[in-house]
Amino acid sequence: MAVQGIQHAYNIKKMKVPTQAGSTIKENALVLVQDGSAGVATVSDGSITWQEIGFMFSGYWDLKESLSDYKNLPAPFNKKLDTVFPDYDKSSSIAWATSGDQILQFNWQDDSRTKEPTSISNALPSLPPEFTSGLSAAMGGVEGGPKPTAWLFKGKQCVRVSYQKTTFTCGTAVNIQRKWKLNGQEVPALANGIDAAVRVPGTDIGYFFIGDKYVTCNVRDEKLTAGPQLIRSYWHNVPYAYPIPDAILTPARGHNPFEWYFFLGKYAHFTDDPATVFSGIPKKQNLRKITQHLSKLSGTVFADGVDSAVNIEGTSYLVKGSKIIKPFDAKPQVEDLSNYYGGSSRFIYPERTTQSPKGAVYDLEKKEHRTFSPAAEKQSDRPWQQVIKSPVQAAIQVKGPTPPFSFMTENRNLWLLGDGGQVHKPCRMNWELQWPDDPNT
Repeated sequence: MAVQGIQHAYNIKKMKVPTQAGSTIKENALVLVQDGSAGVATVSDGSITWQEIGFMFSGYWDLKESLSDYKNLPAPFNKKLDTVFPDYDKSSSIAWATSGDQILQFNWQDDSRTKEPTSISNALPSLPPEFTSGLSAAMGGVEGGPKPTAWLFKGKQCVRVSYQKTTFTCGTAVNIQRKWKLNGQEVPALANGIDAAVRVPGTDIGYFFIGDKYVTCNVRDEKLTAGPQLIRSYWHNVPYAYPIPDAILTPARGHNPFEWYFFLGKYAHFTDDPATVFSGIPKKQNLRKITQHLSKLSGTVFADGVDSAVNIEGTSYLVKGSKIIKPFDAKPQVEDLSNYYGGSSRFIYPERTTQSPKGAVYDLEKKEHRTFSPAAEKQSDRPWQQVIKSPVQAAIQVKGPTPPFSFMTENRNLWLLGDGGQVHKPCRMNWELQWPDDPNT
C-alpha cells in the first residue's frame, strides 16, 4: 500500500468517538486509518461531517488511544483492527471485527462482547479457505430485506457474504477487477486488489481505496460508478494523502502577523487565515503558480520552486539551489546564496531564544545548526534534537510576543517548540491543501 493510501476503513452504527472534551457516542461513525492515525467522521442523511482537529497539542486521533476507551475489547482487536463489517441489527451497534485470523462480534455502543473471539474459519465455515488467514478489507453491502449482504476482500479476490439471522452464507470467490467494473470495463487500478473499503451508511454508495486513489461503487448494483481519483481530492483527516510542502514562509510584514505561503514545486498556497494553519483544513483553497502569487519572481529560478523559505529577524528570504532572493523588497534581486549562507539550500530558522544565538539556522541536509553567514559556522546542538529523531521535512513560524515554532517530520508528526526551547508532545498533522497531480509542471 502506498504511504498516501488508506490502510483500513470502518463504518460502525454507534461507537465512542474522541472529541476535545473526551469520548462521546456518535451514530454512523466512519473511520479511515493511516499508519495508526484515525480520521473520524459521522454520517447523517448521506452527508459526511469530519471531527475537528488542530495542531495545538491534539492533531489527528490515534487509533490505539481511541480503542483504549473500549475496556472489554480484547487483544489483538484493541491494538489492530483489520476490518469491521455490520451484522445488520438496526436496533443495536453490533458489528463483526477481524484482526489477523481472528473474528469477534462486538457491541460498540455498550462496550460488550456479544460473541467471544474465534477463528474466522470457525465463525464462517463456508468462507473460501484463502480468506480465513485474515481479510484485506470488508464493506457492508445491501442493508435490510430478508437477506442483506457484505463483501469481504483478500488479495485480488472478493466474496459476497449473506447474513440471515445467525447464519452466514458465503458465495464463491471472484476476481475484484473482473467483478467490479466501470461502465462495463475493467479498471486497471483494481488489478492487484484494494487496501480498504467502506460503505456510507444509509446509502448504496461505497468506496474502494487503492494506493493514493479511490473509486466509487454502488453496492446494490455491484458496479463502479466513478474514479479512480486522488484520495485527497475528496477525503479529509487523512494526513498521508497530502504531501508535505517543500517550504513554508511566514512574511510577518507588520500589517498582519497571520499570513503564510506554502510552497510545493512550481505552486504555492497563500492564506491569512489562522484557522487554516492551526486546524489544517482551509476554509478556501488559494492554489496558484508561485509567480502568480509573487509576480516579481517571474523569469527567475524561483518560478520553478523553492528549497527554503525563512523569515530571519523580520526579513523574508527564498532559496533555490545556489540562489537567494528577498521577495518583498521593492526591487528583488537574485543573489548568490554564498553571500548570505555557506551551507546547503535546505534550511529552516527556529525562533531566537536564550539558547539560540541570533541568526542560527538549522541545515536540513547537514542536520546541524549553523550561523546564517557566509562562513556557516557550526553551532551546538539544541535540546529538541535529542527529542525529535525523524528527519525534519518542513517548519512553520507563528509571529507573536513569544512565537511558537513547529517542525513537520517525515511521518507527519508536528512538534511544537516553545519560546524557551521546550518541545511539546507531537501530534499527527498535515495541511489539507489541494495540489496538482504533478506540482513540478
